[in-house]
Amino acid sequence: RDVKGVTSVVVTHRIQNAYELANFVFSPEKRTLVPIGTNGGPSRIAATRFLLLRDGGVYFQGKQEELSHTGDPYLRKFLM
Repeated sequence: RDVKGVTSVVVTHRIQNAYELANFVFSPEKRTLVPIGTNGGPSRIAATRFLLLRDGGVYFQGKQEELSHTGDPYLRKFLM
């Protein structure tokens, strides 16, 4: 995604992996992940969207900030 400039869809059951992909980019110069906004390029954090499924349907769809600050009990439990 970072090196080739393509859109990607990632499916995971680990919120930690999703947050890492949302908040870090691969730096070819450093050959490692760097926080978004520190690689000299534009911040792409706003472009990341999260979608959570529950009982076969979409339960949440939105930005990381919306997910992180939700008051929804089910989502809060998922985030722990």
